[in-house]
Amino acid sequence: MKRFGFQFLILFLILSALYLNGCSPTSGPEIKSDTFENLRSLRMERKMLVVEKLERMRDKVQDSVKNPALTGAFNRFRSLVANGALPMETGAYEDEVLDREYLEEYYYFYDILFIDRSGLVFHTIRRESDLGKNIFNSELSSTLLAQKLKSGTRDNFVDYHYYSPSKEPAAFFIAPMKQPDGLAGWMVFQFSSGALKEIMSQDAGLGKTAEVYLTNESHVMLTQSRLLPQDTAMSLRVETEAVKLAMEAGEGGDIILDYRGVRVFSSFEKFQFAGAGWVIIAEIDEDEVITRRFMNDRDRLYDEIFKRLPAGAPAEPHPELLYQESVKVDINEYGAGRADDVISTAGVTTCTAVVIQYPGKFAFLGHIYPLDDVYYEGWEKYMLGAYYGLFGSVHGDRVADLMGKMLHEITYFNINPSETRKLEAVLLATHRNSFKRITDRLLEAGLLLSQIRVVTYDGMEYLDVGVEVDKASVVAHWVGPGGKTGWTNAAGAPTLDKLVKDVIGYDSTDPA
Repeated sequence: MKRFGFQFLILFLILSALYLNGCSPTSGPEIKSDTFENLRSLRMERKMLVVEKLERMRDKVQDSVKNPALTGAFNRFRSLVANGALPMETGAYEDEVLDREYLEEYYYFYDILFIDRSGLVFHTIRRESDLGKNIFNSELSSTLLAQKLKSGTRDNFVDYHYYSPSKEPAAFFIAPMKQPDGLAGWMVFQFSSGALKEIMSQDAGLGKTAEVYLTNESHVMLTQSRLLPQDTAMSLRVETEAVKLAMEAGEGGDIILDYRGVRVFSSFEKFQFAGAGWVIIAEIDEDEVITRRFMNDRDRLYDEIFKRLPAGAPAEPHPELLYQESVKVDINEYGAGRADDVISTAGVTTCTAVVIQYPGKFAFLGHIYPLDDVYYEGWEKYMLGAYYGLFGSVHGDRVADLMGKMLHEITYFNINPSETRKLEAVLLATHRNSFKRITDRLLEAGLLLSQIRVVTYDGMEYLDVGVEVDKASVVAHWVGPGGKTGWTNAAGAPTLDKLVKDVIGYDSTDPA
């Protein structure tokens, strides 16, 4: 026991030192300057990776004209077609040397096209619909690749554009094939957008909402958004201040509305590769920046924001909301409703009412009693678990975890991960005993402080809660001693991020 006590003391001192050194308060301007510096570093690192990869590909293509396996196949297939063979038949003459060379040396290119100087695509590795077509006088004539080849320019890179034979965006590197009598054609190396996606989609250490993406000079996103479920490469226009400022100023940072309409810290830069103009943008939601700041000084900020908790906006009495036909939730239960449903619970005393909703789609209401997991942490939670282990409960030998069940059902069966930011949570109680732990659980599930409201009404004995799902409305009826009553609407309570901003002195309009 003495040894255990000594080890505990050492652990306590270490944790105390980490808290003092790593969790010191940070002011609003410092938060901004630190965030912009981190985004700038991230942007520069990703830009370096992109440019280095493209330069390696360009060098590989330039050296391809010295590769006998490729040049030999080009000349052989070109000769066969010139002597009457159909391009679709040239596959019969393909040999293991070309296959092996592609798989071993050029596999990172999606395809290799052999095109003669008339524009005929006489051979491809993938044998897609471009094989056998003339790139200058078919439906392919409108592609950037055809325009670049026809122009006779020396630029060997074709910027990303939609390429119909592959049904996806593609860029191209060009290697002119010169013969003693002049230009014989081109070997064209197709580079899919997936190659850049691999670089941009690396999300280790990015948190929930940070991302880096590319756009072209036409404001079209070249890579996949990390925050949207649909494919965005060459299909999403980014008409944001970040792109506009990058095109005008070249480089900078600002707090803007992003392509989702969400406030973000944005760091941006315009750059060129082989004549193609691109903008690289690194962003993170302002809400996540504030939530991260909160987590760095969690205990102190909890105490401060709880001093500022409001009762919600006054509301007209809605007794019918609580007693009409609705989804009724009893103590230690939760209920779910869809649009046009009403969910209600009555008599929340020492318990906590928790609403998690997707506005207009669904809502969950939990009536969490005081022996639930969310009321305890540390040694108290350990002792409660030991008690249930010895004496059992309605949950067997386990501590009740109503929040865990609600969150599991919501995140596994009702939304996809990209929709977590659309959730809203409201915590209501006559006390403050459970707010810390429930907020922690919501943050662990991926919500941010901007998605959470906490409502309490000092001096009241109990409350009833009604939720109108289609209106995303959470109304509470409070009852206190001596017949004291009140009605509030949770929408009038500020989200927790606003309370944190007030405590730390954060103003988004102040300069970094």
